[in-house]
Amino acid sequence: MPSAEMHFTYEAANAGELFQGDVLKRTADLDSALKEVHPHFAAKDDNRLFCVLTQSCDLVRRGAAQCGARYITIAAVRPLHVVVVRELESYLDNPIAEKLKLIEKKRRAKVEQFLERLLNNNEDDYFFLRKEVALGLSEDHCVFLKLAIPLKGDVHYKMLLEAKTAQLTESFQHKLGYLVGKSYSRIGTQDWVPDNVSEDEFKRLVEQILDQKEDFLWVEDYVFAKAIKELKTIPIGDVTIQMFKEIAERKEKEKAQRKECFLAESERVLLTLSIDPELVKKARLRMSNSSVLSGLIR
Repeated sequence: MPSAEMHFTYEAANAGELFQGDVLKRTADLDSALKEVHPHFAAKDDNRLFCVLTQSCDLVRRGAAQCGARYITIAAVRPLHVVVVRELESYLDNPIAEKLKLIEKKRRAKVEQFLERLLNNNEDDYFFLRKEVALGLSEDHCVFLKLAIPLKGDVHYKMLLEAKTAQLTESFQHKLGYLVGKSYSRIGTQDWVPDNVSEDEFKRLVEQILDQKEDFLWVEDYVFAKAIKELKTIPIGDVTIQMFKEIAERKEKEKAQRKECFLAESERVLLTLSIDPELVKKARLRMSNSSVLSGLIR
């Protein structure tokens, strides 16, 4: 069982054996091996760590003999923010949005759902590793399952074992194997909710991850389309974020003016019907606070 002081993904490491899901730190010997077989992986700064993808049963050693696997496959482990930025960038679907990093707010829910799947390890291509400073994970990371390379089992086993810094619990080893093998049965691992945190705490974590990306600007839907249309009249090289903010501020004021005109006219009409002024005042306040009405006024 994992230590109470560790995240539920991990357990106390067996320093004498390699297992699927073992997290490997960048040692001089590992870097040397990578430079020999795949220099790009060694040179890439984002590859902070590596993770063993080979099945545990193929990594078993019998006595002094080497493990059963002829090759041991390891995958690059990069900071979570690399994955988050990639996902956010997939929503930058026009040149102006791409340059200014503008995303419609209505798309935030989809990004949050992606993060929820990712954190619960239900997203293809990635395996989430929660930060655990004592295990060499100074921040949240993700295993990039498609960025994998083989190393020779008989040559590199000892070197990989010496680089081991963290070990997954057995159920999460199986879950990693499920993602690697594209199996069809779901591996039963602990989820964040309700096993370990409340739904509100998990939602706050997801929102915190997104809010850290301050260079991306979430834009109200009605402003987004109008501002993009206006900015398209300007050469893309001259477009700036300040221009967008000025347009957005103007659109916000125009919307507020339209809303005020609507409320004033509604109040006038209700008063002509001899409705109690106090009830009219309450009706105006409710309309003013209505999110549905606010969404209809563009």
